[in-house]
Amino acid sequence: MADANPQTEDAQTAENPQALPAPDAVDVEATAQRLTEIANQSLDSTEVARQIEELTSVVLDSAEVSTRSASIAADVSATMRAVVTQIQETNARNLLHSRILLGAFLAFLLIALAVFFAVTVKMTKSIKELDTMVYAMAKRVIEVDASLNALGKTHSDFSTITEKQDQMTATQAKLASRMDEIGRSMSNMPIAMAEQANKTTDPKIQLMQKQVAGMESRVLGLDDRMKSVESKTTAVDAKFGSIEKAVQSTDERLAQMLTTLNAMNQANGGMTPKAVMEEFNKLKKDFEQAGLKYKKDLELANEKLKKDLATSQLQQQAAMDNAMKKINERVDTATSAANRATASEKAAAAERLANQRAAAEQAAAARSDAQRAAKLKADMEAAQQAAAAKAAAAKAATEKAMAEKAAAERAAAANKAAAEKAAAEKAAALERAAAAEKAAAAERVRLRERESQPTPPPAAPPSGVIQYPRVP
Repeated sequence: MADANPQTEDAQTAENPQALPAPDAVDVEATAQRLTEIANQSLDSTEVARQIEELTSVVLDSAEVSTRSASIAADVSATMRAVVTQIQETNARNLLHSRILLGAFLAFLLIALAVFFAVTVKMTKSIKELDTMVYAMAKRVIEVDASLNALGKTHSDFSTITEKQDQMTATQAKLASRMDEIGRSMSNMPIAMAEQANKTTDPKIQLMQKQVAGMESRVLGLDDRMKSVESKTTAVDAKFGSIEKAVQSTDERLAQMLTTLNAMNQANGGMTPKAVMEEFNKLKKDFEQAGLKYKKDLELANEKLKKDLATSQLQQQAAMDNAMKKINERVDTATSAANRATASEKAAAAERLANQRAAAEQAAAARSDAQRAAKLKADMEAAQQAAAAKAAAAKAATEKAMAEKAAAERAAAANKAAAEKAAAEKAAALERAAAAEKAAAAERVRLRERESQPTPPPAAPPSGVIQYPRVP
C-alpha cells in the first residue's frame, strides 16, 4: 500500500510538475552522527532492532525522495528538449517570413520608384510642351495686338480721309460761292448785252451754257466717285464683319472646348496630359488659321482702301483743279466779252440813234437774251443746290462709315477681351486639371506605398513558465 502511493504521486508529478509538494528536508550529517552514536553504544538486541527499523524507514524515505527527484529531472529534461526544438522551428520560420517580407518590400519599392520616375519624366515632357504652347500662344497674342494696332492705324487713316473730305466740302463751298459770283456776273451781263448792237452774244451764251452743262457733268462725276468710295468703304466694313465673325467662331470654339473640358473633368475626374495636348494643338491650329486669315484680310483691305482712297483723292483733286481752272478761264472770257460788249455799245450808240428800226430789233433781241439769262441763272442755282445736297449726303455717309468703324473697333475690342478671358479660363482649367492629376498621382503613390508596407507578424502566444521544484 505504501508502494502504490508513491507510484501514484510519481505519475501526478510527471503529469504536472508544478503540483508536486516539496518533500521534508533530511539532515544527512545528523543522520550519520546518529548512526555513529548508535554504533558506539552497547545496546541490547531490542534496542538495536528498533534503531535498525528506524534506520530502514529513513533509508526508504531517502530512496523514495531520490526516485522522485530522478523522475522529475527526466521529465524536465524531456520538456526542455521539446521546448528548445519548438523554439528553433519558430525561429527558422520567423527568419523565412522576415526574408520574404523584406524581398516583397524591396520589390514594391523598386516598382514604386520606377512608376514615380516614369510619371516624373512624362510630366516634365508635358510641362515643356505646355511651356512651348504657351510661348506660341503669347506670340499669337502679340500678332493679334499688332493686327489691332494696324486696325487702329486704318481708323486713323479713315479719320484723315474724313478731314480731307471736310476740306473737299469746304472747297465745294468755295466753288459754290464762286458759282454764285459767276451767276451774279451773268445776271448783270444780259443788261449790258441788251444794249449791245451786234448779235455776237447768242453764240457766247450758248457756249457758256455748254460749259455749265459740262461742269454739271463733272460734278455728277465727282458724286459718282464719292459713291464708289462709299461702296468701297462698305466692302471694307463687310470684310471687317467677316473678320469679326471669324473671331466669334474662334470664341465659340473656345467656349465649346471649355465645355468639353468641364464635361471630361466631371466624367473622368481629370483629363489626361495627352487629351490636354490634343486640345491645345487644336486650339493652336485654330488660332493660327484665324490669325493668318485676319492678318491677310486686314492687309488686303488696308492696301485696297489706301489705293482706292489715293486714286479717288487724286481724281477728285485733278477734277477740282480742272474745274477751278475752267471756271477762271470762263470768268476771264466773260469779263473780256463784257469789255468788248461795252466797247461795241459805245461804237453802236451812233447807229442806234440813226436807225430806230435797228434799235427796236436790238431791243427785242435783248429781251430774248434777258429771258435766256434768267433761265441760265435758275439752272445754275438748281445745280448749286444739287451740289450742296450731294456734299451733305457724302458727309453724312462718311460720318455713318466712321460710326460703323468705331462700332467695329469696339466689337473687336470686346472680342479680344472675350478671347483673353476664354484663354485665362482655359489656362485655369488646365491648371486645375494638372493639380487634380498630381493629386490623383500622389494618392495612387500613397496607396501603393500603403499596400507595399509589410504587415507585422502576429504576436507569439505567451508560453507557460517552467517552474522547477526545489530538491533538497
